[in-house]
Amino acid sequence: MLGIDKNNFYSKCFRISSKKDETILNEYIKEFEEKNYRQFAPSDEDIELITNIRKKLIEEYQDEYKKGRPDLNDIHDGLKKTFGRSNGFDFLIEKIDNAIDKNEVCILNQSISYVTHNRDLIIPIMMFAVRNNDYGRLEYVLLHEFGHAIDKRKFECGLEPMNIHTTNPYDDKYRKYEKINEAFNDMFTRKAIDYLCNHDIFILDSKDAILEYDYDNDNSYKAVIDLLNPIYENFKEELVKAKVYDPKYLIDAIGEDNYEELNDIVNKVHNLLDKGLFKALKNNEDHPDLEEYNNELKRAEVLYEKIFSYRDSLGNTQIKK
Repeated sequence: MLGIDKNNFYSKCFRISSKKDETILNEYIKEFEEKNYRQFAPSDEDIELITNIRKKLIEEYQDEYKKGRPDLNDIHDGLKKTFGRSNGFDFLIEKIDNAIDKNEVCILNQSISYVTHNRDLIIPIMMFAVRNNDYGRLEYVLLHEFGHAIDKRKFECGLEPMNIHTTNPYDDKYRKYEKINEAFNDMFTRKAIDYLCNHDIFILDSKDAILEYDYDNDNSYKAVIDLLNPIYENFKEELVKAKVYDPKYLIDAIGEDNYEELNDIVNKVHNLLDKGLFKALKNNEDHPDLEEYNNELKRAEVLYEKIFSYRDSLGNTQIKK
């Protein structure tokens, strides 16, 4: 709640999702207290009662609306006609309905295989919802998920193997190859957004909304994207093939040991930024992890020299920084 007590009266009246929202709320609270408007407000008990009634009515409405939605019924009917009512059909419908209920943005990549009982048949189902506070980034989120839908395979999502459950050594809430895979996906997403904007193509957001939104550090830090840019500039074809078909295309092009070290640097840099360094750099402040961060960037420079030397040994010498 950005420093505001969640049990506070005012916090029950507002949902705060950004620094701008907090500023507006603080201005409201100041005026509210200075003019003693609190005396006209209902009791906390009444607020709680009205809030719970409102929540219940919304849930009932959403449930009734969902059951009568023609598009959702079309999805159910289409899947039923395509795959029949097999043992896994109800499981698939439940996953889709749950994703809709929770406004999830995700890829249900294994769902069709449960219906057809064919573990080799992977048909990604993309769930996309317009969520609160996504103003200006709707197309970014949509294109990002398109990227994952394109690169979903039986045992991989892009460059990330999904049958190897190894955690990130610097932060165990992430998988080992999750951050590098997300960063490359975000890299392509940003290039797609730039292309669309340059050609005045806007799908979900207005031009003003997209240009106003700063997606440089959305999902992946710009510093991580910049760190990986030499891969895009020098191994674009291998990177695309790795993303869509098999990570081996990129691994073979830069060397397996080099690839593993690059992934390690990405994980380390992301973790340092996550722990407060990003905010410090943004505010031009000192931070105890700054030296370690710079050491990782130097490590990346040395690594790229090794990568380019490895590529030279394979007979390709064209290098772009």
